[in-house]
Amino acid sequence: MDDKYAVILYVAAPGTPLLDGGTSAAGHMYYTATHGKEQTSFGFAPIEHGVMSGPGKVYNDDADQYQKPFYQRTMEINKDQYEKLMEFGAKPGEHGFNTQYHGAMNSCIDYTWGAVNYAGLHRTDLKFIQDKDFEGGLKPLSNVEYIRSIKAPVPDSQLNTEQYNPMPERTLLQRVISDAQLPCRLPAI
Repeated sequence: MDDKYAVILYVAAPGTPLLDGGTSAAGHMYYTATHGKEQTSFGFAPIEHGVMSGPGKVYNDDADQYQKPFYQRTMEINKDQYEKLMEFGAKPGEHGFNTQYHGAMNSCIDYTWGAVNYAGLHRTDLKFIQDKDFEGGLKPLSNVEYIRSIKAPVPDSQLNTEQYNPMPERTLLQRVISDAQLPCRLPAI
């Protein structure tokens, strides 16, 4: 793996423990771009945590902060895809992404799908067509199956893996604002 490129897509459920203490209120979606042993994490959230809208910021520590996210998928990618993930992640505004955070319309989900789409990794719809403008489901958990529908760029790579962790304990409010009907698990494409 020393010279290979990969992307890891994460979905953290509400209630996911955070390294600095506490738990994620609404869940989170973020990604890590890797080249060999180098890893850079990218996530998007409001500058002022806990607000529904306001100036947003790219965070590079989400892979460390979110402990045992509910789902993660790793895919081997090529150098061009890696570079595009790095470019979008660092400067999303230069690639058409609005950096004003809004929980329902411009969130971590939109940011992650913006990066993935920019890199040429697209969800596959029910007609087996790649949706190049997909912005994701409203709630983080609703994106698991969409992530699973992305065709692996290097289909037989040993880097291609999926991992599920147990659903964290959640408050009633976290269940209400986050539960998504998760379809049965089908093999990743």
